[in-house]
Amino acid sequence: MIEFEKRKTRRWKMKTKRQLVIVESPTKARSISKYLGKDFEVMACRGHIRDLPKSKFGVDIEHDFKPDFEVIKGKNKIIHALKEAVKDKDRVYIASDPDREGEAIAWHVADVLGIPADDDVRVTFNEITERAVKEAIKFPGAIDRKKVDAQFARRILDRIVGYKVSPLLWRTIQRGLSAGRVQSVALRLICDREREIGDFVSQEFWEFIGIVSPEKIEAELVKYNDMLVDKHYIATSSSQATMVKNTLMHSEFRITSIKSVKKRISPPNPYITSTLQQDAATKLNFNPTKTMRIAQQLYEGVESSDGGSIALITYMRTDSVRISEQASNKAKDFITRTYGKEYSSIPRKKSKKSAFVQDAHEAIRPTYIDKTPDRVKAFLTGDQLKLYTLIWNRFIASRMASGINLIATVAIDSIDGKHRFIIRAKREEFDGFRKVWQIKVPKKEKQLKEIPSTFEVGRKIEFEDIKTLQKFTQPPSRYTVASLIKKLEVDGLGRPSTYATIFNTLKTRGYISQNVRQLRPTVLGIVVNEFLIRKFPKLIRVKFTSEMESELDGIEKGNISHTAVLKKFYHEFDRVFSNVERSITTGTLERIGIQTDYLCPECGTPMILRYGRYGSYLHCDKCEKNVNVSPTLTPGIKDKHILIKDIMMSSNEEIEEKIGRKCPKCGGDLVIRKGKYGKFIGCSNYPKCNYTERYQDKIGVRCPKEGCDGEIVRRQSKKGKVYYICTNNPKSCDFISWDKPTNERCPVCGDVLYEKKGKLYCKTCKKWFKREQK
Repeated sequence: MIEFEKRKTRRWKMKTKRQLVIVESPTKARSISKYLGKDFEVMACRGHIRDLPKSKFGVDIEHDFKPDFEVIKGKNKIIHALKEAVKDKDRVYIASDPDREGEAIAWHVADVLGIPADDDVRVTFNEITERAVKEAIKFPGAIDRKKVDAQFARRILDRIVGYKVSPLLWRTIQRGLSAGRVQSVALRLICDREREIGDFVSQEFWEFIGIVSPEKIEAELVKYNDMLVDKHYIATSSSQATMVKNTLMHSEFRITSIKSVKKRISPPNPYITSTLQQDAATKLNFNPTKTMRIAQQLYEGVESSDGGSIALITYMRTDSVRISEQASNKAKDFITRTYGKEYSSIPRKKSKKSAFVQDAHEAIRPTYIDKTPDRVKAFLTGDQLKLYTLIWNRFIASRMASGINLIATVAIDSIDGKHRFIIRAKREEFDGFRKVWQIKVPKKEKQLKEIPSTFEVGRKIEFEDIKTLQKFTQPPSRYTVASLIKKLEVDGLGRPSTYATIFNTLKTRGYISQNVRQLRPTVLGIVVNEFLIRKFPKLIRVKFTSEMESELDGIEKGNISHTAVLKKFYHEFDRVFSNVERSITTGTLERIGIQTDYLCPECGTPMILRYGRYGSYLHCDKCEKNVNVSPTLTPGIKDKHILIKDIMMSSNEEIEEKIGRKCPKCGGDLVIRKGKYGKFIGCSNYPKCNYTERYQDKIGVRCPKEGCDGEIVRRQSKKGKVYYICTNNPKSCDFISWDKPTNERCPVCGDVLYEKKGKLYCKTCKKWFKREQK
């Protein structure tokens, strides 16, 4: 072991010359190495080096949930290089990211290198700057075993749910599906919101706007017959609105008060992981995965104009809005120099922490406040610049003074005091933080800037007209990426660092669809959610999942052991899981079927949505008719019914074209259906009869092979890519092509021409032709 000399200042003075620092990525390694000098070698382990095995469960339930970690494929070379590097080093530091994930990586690295867990090898820093890196190296510590245990518990919980529940989905719905401890709850939230929208009953109401004469200023009715308008619908029909209008027009009104108050508009907090993801989705249209990938690049370092690597932001996985005193003072100096002393913020009262906040790191901020977006744009990509600008502006705004608005309110009351109109005016007296950060102003706040001088208390008011505006109550909005992240954060579901993975999984599995930023469940997502609600109701309850997150936090704080949390969870989970698995094995499991609004084309009975071996379909219990339906459709949900009729008709999903032949197995009509690999021919009696054959999607082109009398058909690969093949392949012809052949021939060599990029192309002589040339 290396020797250390302890100073009175309690700092460690190093006597060694050759030292090794292990980080996660090569980019981070380059950024750090320039600060540490020639006595340090910096190597990257490239993320996790070990994990639970892919081919087996990998958790020994009987022995306190002991994980069976194995080296990740492709990481043996990295481990070998690290072991070789350690041999001639006097000291090793592990500088993986400062969170649970990073702590687990540090533990695995130390374990494979044979470094004792209690050795002072762990260094962490919130920002990759020379000061932060050198300070961290001076004060190494032991790997935090409580953090490691919390991460292991999370990983094992996810493995239990994913490895045991997912195969049940394969056996009852289709292969390739997955369930997740937080992912499935997020899917439920999206499905529940769709049900709320379907169950919503819109109600008519009316608003009244008085036009003050002669100024022609609009006044809003806020009280009628002593009833506050925002709490009661004073008119719910046209006739009632007319009656209210007549009453108001025949009433006498006077100005009873004119009040002006100054309102402070507080600046926003600096970004944390969740709010950065929300704003990036709303303002930049970035999905969470893209946001975190770019933020990681900005944190680890980008190549600057002088050829070196520079880290531009602090660590991006955080749930704390705390800012270091040093960073806050630098921001204050910058704001004073750039905008003036009046824009510099005065200390504000600290906001109350949420119960789910860990407060382990600072908020996300620029590492160098003087590196404005304009100064760094030359060496950033377009997306990097957009995200950095967002982070830089938000941080500067958070350190600036509050904005001040002057709000004036004029109250216009009827003589009997039963009715009241209000006129509001708003004027910006001091922009404050809004100089760099624009906030969205609600429509109702876009009012007058000044109250006219002709308005005074006691003045009689006459309305030249009272406008009646018909309105309808609106259902709750569908979740967007931003609002779903906010919901997950508020309810304590998962952690901000996992939101990107959750959203990405839901989308890639085909459980949700995103259209004009709105998230909607697909047919497949609705069926999976229904199965989980029926069979694992507690597992996907919001409260249960939130409590699990709190217990994981308790492990990190040392309040509870990870084995106690795992045993408590597994005891109840295994009982439910065993019952479901037994019912599947014995064939007694109730088949998932969801009532729809689509009527059977044969007998008019509402059909039931089901899932079979070949995907989703609608089934009629009365006449046994089946209709194919795409799993990617996004129907509505009302009560316990799926509203699929309109969307099927608009997409022609309900049409099953008969081809005029009978099924050779059962004698039923053969029809053209759509599957996940395109069109195919199937029996109309499915699922009683599972006969299928390939659909020949002819494109009207003869096979270009000499002597072949086949035709070219369009097909789709398993990955969804279209290709072209001869109908005689593989019997007597081997023609197949990714490019679409035509009946045209090359005027130069006489070979067949292919259609590419809107032009004709000859593969033999490599020439391009426009269609008019032929």
